[in-house]
Amino acid sequence: MLEWRQVLKRPEFSPALKKRLTVFYQKMEKDNEGGYDPIVQAQDFDDQFKIKPISNTATKATFELWMFGEKAATVTLNNIANQWLIDDIKGVLEIKTDKI
Repeated sequence: MLEWRQVLKRPEFSPALKKRLTVFYQKMEKDNEGGYDPIVQAQDFDDQFKIKPISNTATKATFELWMFGEKAATVTLNNIANQWLIDDIKGVLEIKTDKI
């Protein structure tokens, strides 16, 4: 896992996302958590990921990120000053239970 201050230097993140991530990472640091990606809640990444568009306008686009054959996150991009920036990432936490 990259040191979180380095993560926030990513130029493709919107200012609003950087602010939300700062709060999130500071809480993780305070609670001594880490060692996994907090967005997709995993330690591994699939090199063969897929992107499935959901919606698209002139100022906003939303898509699903799929890894290992399963939906991993929903990502929203905003067009800010003629540049598409990641504004929101919602990880998908699926709890699977077997019927007894």
